[in-house]
Amino acid sequence: MLSFSSKIEEVNKIGPAYLKKLHRLKIKTIRDLFLHFPHRYDDFSHFVSISELQINQVATIQGEVVKINYASRSRWRRMGLTEALVKDETGTIKAVWFNQPYLTETLKEGVKVNLSGKIARAKTVLSFSNPAYEIVNKADFTHTGRLVPVYHETAGLSSRYLRYIIKPLLYLTETANDFLPEEIQKEFNLDNLNQSIQQIHFPSDALSAQKARRRLAFNELFLIQLNTLLQKKELEKKRATAIPFNQKLIKSFVKKLPFKLTDDQRVAAWEIFQDMEKNKPMNRLLDGDVGSGKTIAALIAALQTAKAGYQTAFMAPTEILARQHFQTFQNFLKEQDLKIALLTSSVPKTKLKKLIREGEVDIIIGTHSLIQESVSFKNLALAIVDEQHRFGVIQRAALQKNIYEMEDGLPTIPHLLSMTATPIPRTLALTIYGDLDISIIKEMPKGRQKVITKIVAPAGRQKTYDFIKNQIENKKQAFVICPL
Repeated sequence: MLSFSSKIEEVNKIGPAYLKKLHRLKIKTIRDLFLHFPHRYDDFSHFVSISELQINQVATIQGEVVKINYASRSRWRRMGLTEALVKDETGTIKAVWFNQPYLTETLKEGVKVNLSGKIARAKTVLSFSNPAYEIVNKADFTHTGRLVPVYHETAGLSSRYLRYIIKPLLYLTETANDFLPEEIQKEFNLDNLNQSIQQIHFPSDALSAQKARRRLAFNELFLIQLNTLLQKKELEKKRATAIPFNQKLIKSFVKKLPFKLTDDQRVAAWEIFQDMEKNKPMNRLLDGDVGSGKTIAALIAALQTAKAGYQTAFMAPTEILARQHFQTFQNFLKEQDLKIALLTSSVPKTKLKKLIREGEVDIIIGTHSLIQESVSFKNLALAIVDEQHRFGVIQRAALQKNIYEMEDGLPTIPHLLSMTATPIPRTLALTIYGDLDISIIKEMPKGRQKVITKIVAPAGRQKTYDFIKNQIENKKQAFVICPL
């Protein structure tokens, strides 16, 4: 007996060849198949008589196959052409398919058929080019005459095939266990789960598709929120080193800076200090545009940690960024009598790892090298992750696996400060990063030029090149970043 958890190979008529293709789409169970939602719909719901068809119209006609034949056109690089003539009570229309010779066996003369697609002009007459087709033997259509789901595909596996295997299985949704309580469904005017799964794949109309999409999107956000809440609760059970706020140290350091901190920087730093004073692990996201001063806020937290006698690890996504941060920390902390080290794939490690393990290095800056099993810390109390979206959850969590015991013998994990330059509205950030507390730096330091972002259409490419050339001629710089 089939169920949501049944393996996809248990479904009738799915052979080894199609099984391999379904696996490429990460479809391994019936649940996976149902969760492979359409990315759009073709609206073939508008039935029109042949005499009323117009060029460029998207429509469905229902008629009888008068004749059909297949011819190989060698001059078109072996392209085969299937041509059919279909009639209804108002007229006839030609339909053309490329490289589908099997249609002569499927759409035989006298068969009643639906054709759906865009009307084109062939010389002086209207015709269908590669229309969707469906033999009429029941009132409920799958590939024509309705909103037709279109899925993400893979080589050799079409949306037509996915529709073919999904529709007969939808009866299983009647046994779906809806995890959302009825009161929540009523409060947010949501359809039940089994109805939504059916309607997302084969909607009765556009409104039904929209309501199904809304319910299933609610599911995703609800589960994200639930998961982050559970993570936050789990983190609250753990213990971190409480780093007391050293007002004298921080006030003296900030006073000697060659610039004045913005109000947003001060607020962010204060929120970090408040978190670190607790023996519960900090899990804070510091969000600010490039040049807003996130690094200095993180640096101040690292300074306080080091002066309290504990280590800080600062992880950057690339070696170039790691070296830049290393230089920044050295420049600003040169009078603080701290040992700062750079650990990347190109830096000799044996001696440095020993110093880190023995606690002889206060602040360690590096790349993924910091989370190698061979790297261990004596008393890591603060982990800072730059451009946190560039690291996976597992990579970020790896830094917090550096557990050490306090004098009372209880294990502790480091505080975690993540940084991002991706502008995220607070409400969206709370949805995606519900397990993190958030500090946002909007205010730019005085004297900092405003960042102007523009999107240029392909037609404006030459104008952009001219702008770059002008900047270079005026002894300015330009960076052109290309995809890999």
